[in-house]
Formats: sequence, C-alpha cells, structure tokens
Amino acid sequence: MTVLMCLVFFLIFPYFCGKALLVWIGLLTKQSGTGALSPRILPASAAEALGSVLAGTVVLWAVFEVLAVPLILKEASFSVLRVLWLAVAAGICVLLIVTVLILKKRGARTTVPAPAGNVFGLNGGKITSNGPSSASVSVSEPERKPGSPDFVTLLILILLAVPVLLQCMQYINGMHIDWDDTRFVAHAVETWSHGTMLTVNPATGAYAGLNYGDVAKDIVAPWPVYLALGGWMTGIHPAVFAHTVLPPVYLLLMYAAYWLIGRTLFSGSLNKSLLFTALIAFVMLFFGGNTRSAADFTLVRIWQGKAVLAAIGIPLLFLVFLLIANGKRHLAWLLLPLNLGCCMVSSMSVVLIGVAMGILALYLLICARTWRLLPPLLAGGLPTVVMGLVYMSIK
Repeated sequence: MTVLMCLVFFLIFPYFCGKALLVWIGLLTKQSGTGALSPRILPASAAEALGSVLAGTVVLWAVFEVLAVPLILKEASFSVLRVLWLAVAAGICVLLIVTVLILKKRGARTTVPAPAGNVFGLNGGKITSNGPSSASVSVSEPERKPGSPDFVTLLILILLAVPVLLQCMQYINGMHIDWDDTRFVAHAVETWSHGTMLTVNPATGAYAGLNYGDVAKDIVAPWPVYLALGGWMTGIHPAVFAHTVLPPVYLLLMYAAYWLIGRTLFSGSLNKSLLFTALIAFVMLFFGGNTRSAADFTLVRIWQGKAVLAAIGIPLLFLVFLLIANGKRHLAWLLLPLNLGCCMVSSMSVVLIGVAMGILALYLLICARTWRLLPPLLAGGLPTVVMGLVYMSIK
C-alpha cells in the first residue's frame, strides 16, 4: 500500500493534473493541431509523459499554496487542509477524464503525430533570429527511425545513468543532518503528529502562534506542511519521507526537466539531449564545493524548499520561456501555476522568480512585438505581488 500511495503522490496525481492543465490551456487558446486537444489520456511519447508529470507537480504545489496560506492564517487543523487538497487533486483527475470523453464524443483529433521535439505534449522547435514568432518555428525530423537504440545512444544512456543512480543511492543509503532540519522537518513532524500548522515552536514544543521568528516566511511558503502531507499520503514518517523517499524522486524530476530543455534546444535530437543531461549530471557531481551552490543543494538537501526551487523550479521556468520563444505563446499561461507553486516551496521565490520572470517577459515582449503575451505574463506575476503583500502584512 505504501508503494501504491507513493505512486499516486509522485506520479499518478501529477500526471493527470499536468495533462488536464495542458489540455485545458489548449482548449482555451484553441491550439488545435498541436497535440493539446488530443482526446487521449495516455501519453504518446516519453517527453509528453515527463512534461505532464512536471506540469502536474507544479499544479499540485500551486493548489496546496492556495489552500494552505489562508488555512494557516486561520490556524485551522491540518486534517482540513489535507482533505481539501486531496479532493481538489482527485477532482482535477475526474475532470480530465470527462474532458477527454467529451472531446472524443465531438470527434476531436490531432492533425499531426507527436514529433521528436514534442515537449509538454506540444511541438518543439528552433529559435531563429526572427524572434519568438510562430512563423519562425521549425520542427526537425527524428534523427533515425524508431527501433532499438544504436551503440552511441546506449553509451550516452550509460554515461547518464551512472551519475544519476549514484546520486539517488546517496540519498537512499546515506544520511545528512542539516541545521535547517530543526525547523523544516521539525515543523513537518509536528504537523503530521498533532495536526497544527506552524503554530508550535519547533525548539520547545510550546504554542507560539504565527509570530515565531522565521515562521512568517513559512506561512507564504508552507513547504514543511507539504512534507507532512507527503508523509500522510504515503504512510511514511515525514522525517523518513523527507530524507529518503522524496530526494531520489525529485532528482529524477530535475533531470527530466533538463532533458526536456535539451530536446527543445537541440530540436528533438535524442543523442544531443541525453548528452546534455549527462553533462548536467557530471557538473552536479563536481561543483558542490560551496555550501551555497546549486549542486550542493541538489545532492545534499534537496528535501528543503530552497533546494527544490534551485533543482526544479528555476529549470522549469527556463523551459517554459524557451518554449514560448519557440512560438508556443499559449504556454505563457503555465507561468501562473509555476510561479504560485514556486512560492509554495520557498519564500525566496516571491522575489527571485518574480524578478527572473519580469526580465524574461520583457525580452519576449520586445522580440515578439505583440501585446498578446501581456495578459498571461501579467497573470504569471500575480503570485509574486499577492504573496509579497501577505508576507508584509503578517511580518
């Protein structure tokens, strides 16, 4: 049962929620012929499957943020939050099935099969000197016919698998105790054990309300409560869940994000995208000398919210903007749940993601020379403003 619930929490819920988001964005923006309106639930390619899981993970983060912040401010019970989150996640899955059935009934069909550059279930392409215009996007043909991988591909897969598996085994077999655990994991255990959310001093166990030191940051970024949710969903103690179960899964999600970035940069080339991901894996192994580096956060304490932001949130932000620059402008609506989800994992996202999104948005608006991108870009920046105001009001 524990394994089944881990699959539900890390794979099934994220895939269905991500697929639902992409299908609904396709419907609302009328992106027929891009794979977004495909009347199917199962993915057509590995890229579409991984893209849906990543998008769904962000959606579930965003849903948790919307539900958790007001409930924490009301000092509600954790049981209320977990039931509401579970109901919303299950509801999204049901709505996806209903949407697909309606599309099938109406005879909706994709006009082209998923090409090699397919990312998020939508076609990838190349950035050209003409800027992010749909007319400047080209989709490359697959490098070779489908079949068993050739020797070069197998060699690159081995080069990728070795460092990734070593990093996963390091978390599974090793143990790192970080000072930040005295707050993050302590709050998660307190929430899981007694149902309180950020109202207890993790050092003394005494009631402290919502004004205890750094807890103001955790209210707008309730990552410790999310760890408690994961422990409750899977039936695993939150300390074990945070240190042993979550890290290898999120490491694989990080490399999935980098692989999708590689497929987009190299127009669907399998060998180049795998080699790009393998290079990232080796860089992570040898650039962790500084305790503040992304590699150190990734390989030592990825269960902490700021490390999740560095490992998954920022690469996904780059991937979404890369796809928008490739002509998939409707994917700009992904920025809203992405920013909201990143605000949930770390309070520094309120500033960091907002600034990064503003810079990239300015670049896209200048290159695209159209105001059609403005509404989704402004919507994407709303979580930064709202959560910033919430933090200032309680600080």
